[in-house]
Amino acid sequence: LFVLNQFGKIIKNLRYEYNNKKSIKSNSIWKVYFDQEYRLWLGYYDKGIDIYDPKYRKFDNFFNLYFKSSKLKNISVTGLAIDQNQKVWLGTDGNGVHCLDKKNNKIVSYLDKIYSDNFGAAIQSVFIDSKENVWAGGWNEGAYLLKKGADTFTNFSVNNSKLETNRVVTFAEDAQGRIWLGTWGRGLYYYDPQNNVFTNLEILTKDFQVLDVRKIIVDKN
Repeated sequence: LFVLNQFGKIIKNLRYEYNNKKSIKSNSIWKVYFDQEYRLWLGYYDKGIDIYDPKYRKFDNFFNLYFKSSKLKNISVTGLAIDQNQKVWLGTDGNGVHCLDKKNNKIVSYLDKIYSDNFGAAIQSVFIDSKENVWAGGWNEGAYLLKKGADTFTNFSVNNSKLETNRVVTFAEDAQGRIWLGTWGRGLYYYDPQNNVFTNLEILTKDFQVLDVRKIIVDKN
């Protein structure tokens, strides 16, 4: 984990230390997230989630703190988002999506058995839009949408929408309420919630076309 200052200079490099219980749990970090309290969350490959405790200057496993008996303790976390009710939404590699309710000590799992009892969707990212809808991007399954108050995700794929790839890597929302999707292999899409339609936008540079989009950031303009 690299810590940079405002000028892009590396000021700290945190690495896993075998004999140090306060260190990060792995050097394979798949997700970095800051919550509203400015706490740092890390999603690992095969090591679950850590939360940084600035008081004790250490990283604690989320499941050890709140769900000690959970089978998700050592999952591979690829996406993380926290909704207005402070529920934690996790995207995982091969285990679908999980909603963690710390207040009620409850875990609700989605898309975790779409292939078999032990194999679910390979989720790349989780995003909560301004209407509190939950989006999840799959590596092989397209985009998933769980509308606020719904019990099941709706799937958008090459088979039932205008998406031309099932590899959805990232999401963002603009000021007009459109949901932007970054894909692997087919560039950038946006979703119009009023018309329920996906539109592809070509990203052309001087020398080549951008087809693989890992991250989308929408500025204030």
